[in-house]
Amino acid sequence: MYVSTLATLPPRALLRRTRCRRADLVGEGAVAYRWGRDAIWWALETFGLGRGDTVLLPASCCNVVLEPFIERGIRITYYALSGTLQYSLEDIERRLDPTTRAVYVIHYFGFPQQPSAVRALCDRRGLLLLEDCAHVLLGSAEHGRLGGFGDAAIFSLRKILPVPDGGCLRLNGPHRPPRPPLRRLERAAALGTAKLLAYDLGRRGLLPIQQAKAVWRRGQGGASQTTGVNDPGRRHDLTMSHLSEWIVGRIDPAQVVERRRAHFHYWLEHLPAHPKLRPLHAMLPEGVTPYSFPIVVDGAPRVLARLRRQGFDFEPTLNAPFYEIAGLSNPDERFHEVEAVAAGLISVPVHQALTAASLEAMRRALAEAVCA
Repeated sequence: MYVSTLATLPPRALLRRTRCRRADLVGEGAVAYRWGRDAIWWALETFGLGRGDTVLLPASCCNVVLEPFIERGIRITYYALSGTLQYSLEDIERRLDPTTRAVYVIHYFGFPQQPSAVRALCDRRGLLLLEDCAHVLLGSAEHGRLGGFGDAAIFSLRKILPVPDGGCLRLNGPHRPPRPPLRRLERAAALGTAKLLAYDLGRRGLLPIQQAKAVWRRGQGGASQTTGVNDPGRRHDLTMSHLSEWIVGRIDPAQVVERRRAHFHYWLEHLPAHPKLRPLHAMLPEGVTPYSFPIVVDGAPRVLARLRRQGFDFEPTLNAPFYEIAGLSNPDERFHEVEAVAAGLISVPVHQALTAASLEAMRRALAEAVCA
């Protein structure tokens, strides 16, 4: 059996027709790009953010989120996060200076990051709010839908849905949208879709995925999909593939939400009880469609390695702060709470393709790995 944090694509899903539109997921008027990082770049371009400007970002960002800021010469200031990945509004406000133009918030694992509070702060101080919804699908908070609070919202459909690509930029308010990109990489999308189908066969034990992945890596010559944070030489003129749009049209969003929430509740009830393991979130609020079930584990690298040997490819999904990057205003400040969470965090899958059998297999494997 092979199970990963990202959703796989069951072949039967391609046979249905639900007439779901991309706009139903991210809102009308959103512009589609190949990756979410391209949507970030165009958000910065739209607002004219570049050299001489400062943007506040949370102390935990993946490298591809940082790339557009570094590429454009933007000064980055990290703000602190708690052990449950929540910010302090007072901490954000004390870091503002005359060069600050925007605050960037990330709804980690689909859980809202106090969007109303930071929206009010940005309005009061004349700042832009950039809302990262890469882990969000139809999520809502106390006063509206996630993605509707920021001046711009960035989505990454492939984090939640079984599509090979798809990053979206939604602008809220009277902002002129960037020109839509026209170039598509359909061959790359076809390969990505084949992998999603293959991973689903692996989930059912019908294909040896580890061997297949080794073949794919040899075929790519070991090349990585992403650049490092200090080498952001990327193009941003690619759009979402026709194949991804076609797959979106066969997705039932209500079913995705229902199954992900049900699987999250499964882990709340069946997570192995062990002093070395704790869930990051002890409850699932209404309106949250979870990206995964994040847990913090002592000795996480050892646990992950043991799980991978059994075919369970769980992602850490949370980065410790990147201190050695260009343009960081506070490289000597240390964010120990984020570092501790990142060192132990594992993203346990809750995606919509899981079955009762795969959930039980994961539970047994996780219990054995933690206790070993």
